[in-house]
Amino acid sequence: MDPVEKAIRNALAKGDAGDAAFRLRVYQAARNTLDRAVRDDAPVSAEQMQQRRIRLSSIMANVEAEFAPAAEPPAMEPDIRPAVRSDHAAELDEIGPAPVLAAEPRRRIEDEQTPRQSRVAGGLGKAFARIFVFATVLALVVFGGWWAYDTGLFKSAAERDTSVPNPPAQVEGEDFTPKDAGAPARPGDANAEREWMTVFSPADPSTVQASEGAKAEIIGSGDSQAIRVASSSADASVTFDVGEGILERLAGGKAVFDVIARSEEGKATQISITCDFAGFGDCGRKRYEIGYERGEYLFEIAFPQSAPGGAGSITIVSDLANAGKAVEIFLIRASPAKSE
Repeated sequence: MDPVEKAIRNALAKGDAGDAAFRLRVYQAARNTLDRAVRDDAPVSAEQMQQRRIRLSSIMANVEAEFAPAAEPPAMEPDIRPAVRSDHAAELDEIGPAPVLAAEPRRRIEDEQTPRQSRVAGGLGKAFARIFVFATVLALVVFGGWWAYDTGLFKSAAERDTSVPNPPAQVEGEDFTPKDAGAPARPGDANAEREWMTVFSPADPSTVQASEGAKAEIIGSGDSQAIRVASSSADASVTFDVGEGILERLAGGKAVFDVIARSEEGKATQISITCDFAGFGDCGRKRYEIGYERGEYLFEIAFPQSAPGGAGSITIVSDLANAGKAVEIFLIRASPAKSE
């Protein structure tokens, strides 16, 4: 078994692996572990970063698929978080029931304010944690070297890059949807005949990452299941993966993205949405007034007729007023725009 996959499975075995919220915090801890490594190690090329992101996402997708309903397994999309050195993957074995998400009925994913404390399970002492980490890292040194070789670390940029470079699309300025104009469509108003592709569903928590100062928690069940995200500041955000396969299907025309969401009851808020679509560029910065009634918040963007060159992401800040208000997101989807 792949050592990184084994580390994730060991972490899941220490808690309730059947709980989607618990699995979400395990995946989040995995990404946080790898993120810290990129700050500690020497910079790597964009190609190496992308290959490592895809590898980690593929491992998590394989693990998550085992918990999906047999009739309709959730789509697993590639990870778009910054790539990291492989020798830090071993820290996943430390994951225990200590909360990255609080283990209440409404579980929450919070960025680790003290990384060492949030990864060590229960009441394990700091001394034991250091010994455990040291032993695990030593055991995976050989794996780290293999991963570096496998991902092309020792190849030149020319050997790795066989694509034709395309300048990224640029969107200037900021879009704003005021409270009394340009209101979002109601649920179901969006053309039901569109070929919708799911970008995010609460059934697949492995495609969500919360930055420092942001929170995310799975709530509800069935048709009312959603992920509640809350930003403590305008810099705290939650990011949703957009798979490379989705971007490839949208290439060469206009695409519509639809975020189905609402605010907490009695707490209307103003959110911002930004995008990173790899070689296709971004979508600018869009702002919407969100009320408690569930609504569809759509935006349209034109994509070039080329390969995206990687996965993308959609990032949401739930409260631009820095009041920590939350937004409940039920679905994010995308579709080619219909020709007029």
